Amino acid sequence: MGTGCKVLLIVGAILVAIVGVGIILSYAYCDKIGNVLIEKSTDAIELQVLKDLPEGYKIDDIKAAFKDFKDALKSGALKDKLKAPKINAFAIDVQNAMKDRKIDKEEIDKLLASMKDIVSK
Repeated sequence: MGTGCKVLLIVGAILVAIVGVGIILSYAYCDKIGNVLIEKSTDAIELQVLKDLPEGYKIDDIKAAFKDFKDALKSGALKDKLKAPKINAFAIDVQNAMKDRKIDKEEIDKLLASMKDIVSK
């Protein structure tokens, strides 16, 4: 076997090992990765809601609702199997609200109701 083949074989083995380790780590830390993704998307949603806030809503109430929701996520709401369907419903509500890049009153009401449902015990 020539030197070029050995180098190619070593590089290939290293790439396979890196991919394998990546798969194992992503499987082992999928809960943490999911939490981080949901927390980051919640931050983006909060900014969008506050930017497009229609009349009749208080900024402090919206911030408090998002803070309670984030605290629930940090305290393990994603690990609670009973809350999983509620979190999935929240994710769908977020997708529907963000489709047109503008959040209206009905979408805010739906998001806040979903968040309160997840936060409630």
